Amino acid sequence: MGRGLSELQRAALCIAFRNREAEGRTLDTPGGADAYYHEILADHYGFEPTGPLRYPEHYGGHAGQRIAGGQKFSRRAIGARRYDAAKVALSRAAGRLERRGLVQTRQATMSHWAGISLTETGVLLAKQLAVNSSAEGEPVTRTIDGEGA
Repeated sequence: MGRGLSELQRAALCIAFRNREAEGRTLDTPGGADAYYHEILADHYGFEPTGPLRYPEHYGGHAGQRIAGGQKFSRRAIGARRYDAAKVALSRAAGRLERRGLVQTRQATMSHWAGISLTETGVLLAKQLAVNSSAEGEPVTRTIDGEGA
């Protein structure tokens, strides 16, 4: 299981699983996604966010929760070509995961976010990947060209 998955697909599954476990989400949890695309871009490619990805302490009950919508990166700072290529790669990777029955892609037009939520099959595979990656150490951050960062 998990054979034939790209590093990006594996990273997306692991990030979704980590968030799902931390938040007690299920596929039926209303609103949001197990992993937002901006979380995957920051984690896998090392893109530096222009603002917080989680609500700060002064948000009270929402403090520490993941922020779904809004622009998270500077296309200019990252480089338009690199940023666009990473977004395309992620969108295609998510589509492939969805066709394999491992995730459902999700989006919200009004609050401007896209993400993935794990299916039951996806949870089983992501759990296995998470165990394997924690045994091997932290996942490797990649550039869009596939070189180690």
